[in-house]
Amino acid sequence: MKSLRNVYEEKQVGIMSKKRLVLSMMLAMTMVSFGLGDSLRLTEIDNGRTNSVNAGSEIKIVLEGNPTTGYSWDVASFSTNRLQQIGAVAYLPFFARKMTALASQGSAKIASQSEQPGEKQRVGVGGKFMFRFKAVVSGQGHVKLIYRRSWETNSSDKTYSVIFEIR
Repeated sequence: MKSLRNVYEEKQVGIMSKKRLVLSMMLAMTMVSFGLGDSLRLTEIDNGRTNSVNAGSEIKIVLEGNPTTGYSWDVASFSTNRLQQIGAVAYLPFFARKMTALASQGSAKIASQSEQPGEKQRVGVGGKFMFRFKAVVSGQGHVKLIYRRSWETNSSDKTYSVIFEIR
């Protein structure tokens, strides 16, 4: 037979579990409402589109390119009053297996793992450029990227533009 004390302790454990569940749910709802933990990933197919994001969301733009040809993606412009760039552009060659962004240092480090068995690293193979931004203030913002050779000023450079409606 259970003592009165054991019954009381079991009720307290049950109450504490319910409290933890309620607190966890409240935390999750708060994160969603403030946009914490939100992330938007854009690629070539999103060029020219308007996207809705929450203030506080991280925006990743990933574009293919090949710097061995002299071309690279660069930021042409962005809404500095609405968006904040996180770190520098990161480049991930197609043969690399890991990329560790060191946003706190404002740079990106490529951690190139050894290739798959039988796979060789090929010179001249392209990769992906990744830009990271944070939506900071509500309103409309934009990002414009340009794919060009740094020493050329040619009007036929390829561009990538997106607009953000920040809530």
